[in-house]
Amino acid sequence: MHNEIDAVGRVRNALADIGRDSITFVAEMSSTGRTILYLLDLGPAVEAGIGRPYPGSLILVEGSVPQPWRRRPVPMPGVVPAPSADPALLQRTCESGSRMPSPRPGRSSPPRRHASA
Repeated sequence: MHNEIDAVGRVRNALADIGRDSITFVAEMSSTGRTILYLLDLGPAVEAGIGRPYPGSLILVEGSVPQPWRRRPVPMPGVVPAPSADPALLQRTCESGSRMPSPRPGRSSPPRRHASA
């Protein structure tokens, strides 16, 4: 029990050193006794989950934009579609879903209804 108290004390001291009083964590314990403690810093836009180490909900910061929308993909020289690519099939597949909008401006397709058995 003394080792466990020492381990908790070391974590608490490390948190105090960086000005934190709590942190989300996950402990991985094997049957051999090896224990790994993962400390998760969720950041200011994430609420901690109650009773579990995983994030509860994301808090959208006014005016923020998700990372993929901030930057364009980096072009890679020599990249071409695979020989098996079928753009027409991709377009038909995308258009067949009732939630997918038409890719052409000004064209709208009514939602398709599927017959149920």
